[in-house]
Amino acid sequence: MNFDLGEWCALSCAVLWAWATISFRIAGATLSPFHLNLFKNLSLFTLMIPIAWLVEGWGWNDISSQDQFDLLLSGFIGICIADFLYFAALNRLGAGLNSILACLYSPFVILFSFIFLQEQLTTAQTIGAAVIIIGTFLASFPAKGSERPKELLTGLALGVAAMITMAWGIVLAIPVLKADSLFWAIELRLLGGIGVALLLLLLPGKAKGLARAFRQKNLPWKTLLSGTMIAAFAALILWMKGFQLLADKPSIAAVLNQTSTFFTLGLAALFLRERLTLGKLAGAALAFGGVCWIAVN
Repeated sequence: MNFDLGEWCALSCAVLWAWATISFRIAGATLSPFHLNLFKNLSLFTLMIPIAWLVEGWGWNDISSQDQFDLLLSGFIGICIADFLYFAALNRLGAGLNSILACLYSPFVILFSFIFLQEQLTTAQTIGAAVIIIGTFLASFPAKGSERPKELLTGLALGVAAMITMAWGIVLAIPVLKADSLFWAIELRLLGGIGVALLLLLLPGKAKGLARAFRQKNLPWKTLLSGTMIAAFAALILWMKGFQLLADKPSIAAVLNQTSTFFTLGLAALFLRERLTLGKLAGAALAFGGVCWIAVN
């Protein structure tokens, strides 16, 4: 494969998302999934405003009212709910296993595209989805002598639910994503992700709980800020740019993005001391192989 700018953007996105995942795992030791999710989405929403304005002007009004509603709904399901479930699973499973579980995202996108967008479900996609599920199942078994996560089954259930809602949210947004208003469409999805969470702060004790959470002396601010405002934000920009530059071969972008599984496994072993077992490696390789199979077919 010749690596041009599009390929480098997609691969860099994978590296940065792995960094963000490790940062969120560390921050999750002191912040609840609700607080971490709200901080991340509010930060990305704020940072994206000047970028969207510079690239597309004030394009918010160019999106129809129906499309705005669909994007807000997509953000509520695919960001507000999905990210909350993702962080809850991350705290229970660790960064490595959770990153393997993220490979389930592709099969669920295919499934919901078949249900809602009437896309044809091919034999190759079915085989690839089955391989991903088998790989994820294999990786979830702790090796002999290794410590089993205390909430393994709960974590797996939360992780699967996160991938279902994440895939559902993006499929809802696909019909209304347009190239000339892409950044503002992403802004609307982020707004849908933070809007309900902000409303929840009006409930008794929620705002005080948020203030207490971010006043903690042991809060890893450097890790949280670098993971959110550098890694996650840059990964989002590179993800969009990679798909834009590789519009004629999006499968390449998708596969390179999914290499974040392996980068996360390595970083989790290095910084979080998560054990890199043979089952995890085999499961990750099998799940990644399923993603590649879907992409090239």
